[in-house]
Amino acid sequence: MRSGPLFAPFVLAGGLLFAAVPADALCVNNGTGIPVRIDVLVGGEFKARVDPGEMRCCSWEDATCNSGLRRFASLQFVVTALTGPQVRTGVCRGSIPASYEIQIRQTEAQRIRCVGVR
Repeated sequence: MRSGPLFAPFVLAGGLLFAAVPADALCVNNGTGIPVRIDVLVGGEFKARVDPGEMRCCSWEDATCNSGLRRFASLQFVVTALTGPQVRTGVCRGSIPASYEIQIRQTEAQRIRCVGVR
């Protein structure tokens, strides 16, 4: 059996379908140039330092990350910038389902923003 260009679109399409499935963990993806700290305040006890370019995850099935042990339980979090012009607690805060990812990004004006993604 020959594996040629006709096979490639099916692999790609399968990969895109797979990517749409919800994550198995609350993940924090730090796309900034500064270290941050994530603290889950309500719904779990997850706390972690996340250095630039790193991602830290905590399974929604782990009671220390998600005390309700439900995939879509609402977790309240706060992100703290550890260096730079926005050194303070509460750079980002909000609620996110326990199986989603928090993407931390830096704008051209060096402001930090957080976006929750599935």
